[in-house]
Amino acid sequence: MTEPPSPQEVAVATSALRTEATEWDHQSRAMSTISTAVAAMELGRLEAGLFQLIVAPYNDLVAAVTARAAEGSAAMTQIGQTLRTVADTYDAEDKAGEHRIRNVY
Repeated sequence: MTEPPSPQEVAVATSALRTEATEWDHQSRAMSTISTAVAAMELGRLEAGLFQLIVAPYNDLVAAVTARAAEGSAAMTQIGQTLRTVADTYDAEDKAGEHRIRNVY
């Protein structure tokens, strides 16, 4: 039978999870910045000048990229939250001796 991890090993694992969660949060903010920047790239007919034929397709593309970047930002935030929840659960179970009680190892 495998021995359960030591408290130090659990701390290393949960610390790594929280570090990764922080990285996902940073990337989420970056995607949000991209979404905002792309949204500002929409063209009006006057701005397009001679290229008025491309205004609608161009703005459709801008809207699509903006939406996908916003979705990516939200998903990255959720990933970070999930990693923190996993780390918190692991810490709580380790403190409660859950794995030892259930003889999981």
